[in-house]
Amino acid sequence: ELEAPYARLMCYCFLKFKTKKKVFGLMDTVDEAVCLLEEIYQKYRDYEMALDWGEFVLNTEQFKQDEDFEDYLQDIYLILIYVHAAAKNEGKAQDYLIKLMDYKENLNLVPFENIVDELLKVKSYPFALSCLESYCDLARSKENLEWVYLKKGLCCMGQQNFKDASEWFSKSYGLKHWSFPFLHLIKAKTHMA
Repeated sequence: ELEAPYARLMCYCFLKFKTKKKVFGLMDTVDEAVCLLEEIYQKYRDYEMALDWGEFVLNTEQFKQDEDFEDYLQDIYLILIYVHAAAKNEGKAQDYLIKLMDYKENLNLVPFENIVDELLKVKSYPFALSCLESYCDLARSKENLEWVYLKKGLCCMGQQNFKDASEWFSKSYGLKHWSFPFLHLIKAKTHMA
C-alpha cells in the first residue's frame, strides 16, 4: 500500500487521464478525497480538475454516506468558490458561497477574510468586493477596518479604478500607519499621474 502523498500523486495522474474509477478505488473516505482536492487546488493550481473532482466528491453517495462528510463541506465549498471565481464563473461561485453561508448558519463562522484573499489571488475583484460588503456587516469587521480598506483598495486597483483605490489605501494607512497600504497608495497615485 502506498503512503498517502504518493497515493494522492497517483490519483492526480489518474484524474489527468480521466480515469475517475481508478481514483474512486483508491480514495474510499471523504477525508482522502478532500485531501486530494486540496492538493489539486493548492499544490497544482489545476482549477479545472479541482472543480471536476470537488463536484464529484459533493455528489458521490459513497462520500455523502461517510460519517465525516458534513465536517468537510466547508473545505469543499471554499475550493469550489475559488475555482469557479478563477474560471470567471462568478454566478456559480456565488451559489457555493450561499451554500456555505447556509451550511454555517452563523455568518460569523464564514471565513470571509480567507475568501477575499483567495478571490484577489484569482483576480475576481467584483466578487471580492461583494464578499467584503458581506464581511462589513459582521461585528468582527469593525476590529479590522484597516484590512477591509486595504482589500477594497486592491479590488479597485485591480479594476483600474485608481482614484477610489487611492482613497481606500489612504483610509487604511490613516488607521494604522502600516507600509502596505502606503506602498499601494503610491502605486495608485503613480497610475493617476
